[in-house]
Amino acid sequence: MIKPFSIDEIMAKLKNVEKRLVVNHPIIYTFNHSHLRVLPLSREVFVNNQLINLTQYEYDVLLHLLSNPNVVFSRDMIIEQCFLDSDAYDRVIDVFIKNIRKKIDPASELSYIKTHYGIGYQFVGVKDE
Repeated sequence: MIKPFSIDEIMAKLKNVEKRLVVNHPIIYTFNHSHLRVLPLSREVFVNNQLINLTQYEYDVLLHLLSNPNVVFSRDMIIEQCFLDSDAYDRVIDVFIKNIRKKIDPASELSYIKTHYGIGYQFVGVKDE
Protein backbone atom coordinates (compact mmCIF):
# COMPACT_ATOMS: atom_id res chain seq x y z
CA MET A 1 0.00 0.00 0.00
CA ILE A 2 1.14 3.45 -0.78
CA LYS A 3 0.85 6.30 1.69
CA PRO A 4 -1.42 8.08 2.27
CA PHE A 5 -4.14 5.46 2.47
CA SER A 6 -7.63 5.44 3.88
CA ILE A 7 -9.21 3.21 6.51
CA ASP A 8 -11.66 1.98 3.85
CA GLU A 9 -8.76 0.83 1.68
CA ILE A 10 -7.20 -1.08 4.60
CA MET A 11 -10.54 -2.69 5.47
CA ALA A 12 -11.08 -3.76 1.86
CA LYS A 13 -7.63 -5.37 1.71
CA LEU A 14 -8.20 -7.16 5.03
CA LYS A 15 -11.54 -8.53 3.81
CA ASN A 16 -9.83 -9.87 0.68
CA VAL A 17 -7.21 -11.62 2.80
CA GLU A 18 -9.89 -13.01 5.13
CA LYS A 19 -11.75 -14.54 2.15
CA ARG A 20 -8.60 -16.42 1.13
CA LEU A 21 -7.89 -17.81 4.58
CA VAL A 22 -8.79 -21.46 5.05
CA VAL A 23 -8.85 -23.24 8.41
CA ASN A 24 -6.57 -26.25 7.98
CA HIS A 25 -7.55 -28.03 11.18
CA PRO A 26 -10.91 -29.25 12.34
CA ILE A 27 -12.17 -28.02 15.68
CA ILE A 28 -11.41 -31.39 17.28
CA TYR A 29 -9.57 -34.58 16.35
CA THR A 30 -10.69 -37.78 18.10
CA PHE A 31 -9.05 -41.18 17.92
CA ASN A 32 -9.67 -44.69 19.22
CA HIS A 33 -13.25 -44.15 20.47
CA SER A 34 -12.40 -40.72 21.93
CA HIS A 35 -9.49 -42.11 23.95
CA LEU A 36 -7.34 -39.36 22.43
CA ARG A 37 -8.81 -35.92 21.69
CA VAL A 38 -6.84 -33.01 20.29
CA LEU A 39 -8.28 -29.48 20.13
CA PRO A 40 -6.08 -27.48 17.73
CA LEU A 41 -7.60 -24.07 18.44
CA SER A 42 -6.87 -24.26 22.17
CA ARG A 43 -3.80 -26.52 21.80
CA GLU A 44 -5.22 -29.01 24.30
CA VAL A 45 -4.76 -32.78 24.33
CA PHE A 46 -6.96 -35.15 26.34
CA VAL A 47 -6.39 -38.83 27.06
CA ASN A 48 -9.38 -40.56 28.66
CA ASN A 49 -10.85 -37.09 29.33
CA GLN A 50 -7.74 -36.06 31.29
CA LEU A 51 -5.89 -32.97 30.11
CA ILE A 52 -2.32 -33.86 29.15
CA ASN A 53 0.44 -31.30 29.50
CA LEU A 54 2.57 -31.23 26.38
CA THR A 55 5.35 -28.77 25.67
CA GLN A 56 5.02 -26.48 22.67
CA TYR A 57 7.26 -28.68 20.56
CA GLU A 58 5.67 -31.94 21.71
CA TYR A 59 2.27 -30.55 20.74
CA ASP A 60 3.54 -29.29 17.37
CA VAL A 61 5.08 -32.68 16.52
CA LEU A 62 1.94 -34.57 17.58
CA LEU A 63 -0.37 -32.24 15.60
CA HIS A 64 1.85 -32.47 12.53
CA LEU A 65 1.88 -36.28 12.64
CA LEU A 66 -1.85 -36.72 13.28
CA SER A 67 -2.76 -34.17 10.61
CA ASN A 68 -1.07 -36.45 8.06
CA PRO A 69 -1.81 -39.99 9.28
CA ASN A 70 -0.77 -41.87 6.14
CA VAL A 71 2.59 -40.20 5.83
CA VAL A 72 5.88 -41.40 7.28
CA PHE A 73 7.94 -38.37 8.26
CA SER A 74 11.71 -38.45 8.55
CA ARG A 75 13.33 -36.64 11.45
CA ASP A 76 14.51 -33.94 9.05
CA MET A 77 10.98 -33.44 7.71
CA ILE A 78 9.64 -33.03 11.27
CA ILE A 79 12.38 -30.54 12.11
CA GLU A 80 11.62 -28.59 8.94
CA GLN A 81 7.89 -28.39 9.75
CA CYS A 82 7.88 -28.01 13.55
CA PHE A 83 11.18 -26.42 14.58
CA LEU A 84 11.55 -23.38 12.36
CA ASP A 85 12.87 -21.16 15.16
CA SER A 86 15.12 -23.76 16.75
CA ASP A 87 18.50 -25.36 16.18
CA ALA A 88 17.06 -28.82 16.79
CA TYR A 89 18.89 -31.79 15.33
CA ASP A 90 17.55 -35.17 14.31
CA ARG A 91 18.08 -37.08 17.58
CA VAL A 92 16.05 -34.48 19.48
CA ILE A 93 13.02 -35.76 17.56
CA ASP A 94 13.51 -39.20 19.13
CA VAL A 95 13.30 -37.63 22.59
CA PHE A 96 10.14 -35.71 21.72
CA ILE A 97 8.51 -38.85 20.30
CA LYS A 98 9.46 -40.81 23.44
CA ASN A 99 7.96 -38.09 25.65
CA ILE A 100 4.77 -37.85 23.57
CA ARG A 101 4.31 -41.62 23.71
CA LYS A 102 4.80 -41.64 27.46
CA LYS A 103 2.09 -39.00 27.86
CA ILE A 104 -0.56 -40.12 25.35
CA ASP A 105 -0.20 -43.86 24.85
CA PRO A 106 -2.37 -46.14 26.93
CA ALA A 107 -0.71 -48.64 29.25
CA SER A 108 -1.35 -51.41 26.73
CA GLU A 109 0.81 -52.33 23.75
CA LEU A 110 -1.11 -49.90 21.51
CA SER A 111 0.91 -46.92 20.34
CA TYR A 112 -0.34 -43.91 18.40
CA ILE A 113 3.04 -43.28 16.80
CA LYS A 114 4.71 -45.99 14.76
CA THR A 115 8.46 -46.05 14.26
CA HIS A 116 9.68 -46.95 10.79
CA TYR A 117 13.27 -47.85 11.64
CA GLY A 118 15.79 -45.97 9.57
CA ILE A 119 13.04 -43.85 8.01
CA GLY A 120 10.95 -41.93 10.54
CA TYR A 121 7.60 -41.79 12.31
CA GLN A 122 3.92 -42.15 11.41
CA PHE A 123 0.71 -41.49 13.35
CA VAL A 124 -1.41 -44.67 13.37
CA GLY A 125 -4.33 -43.83 15.65
CA VAL A 126 -7.77 -44.84 14.36
CA LYS A 127 -9.74 -41.67 13.64
CA ASP A 128 -13.30 -41.62 14.99
CA GLU A 129 -16.02 -41.06 12.43
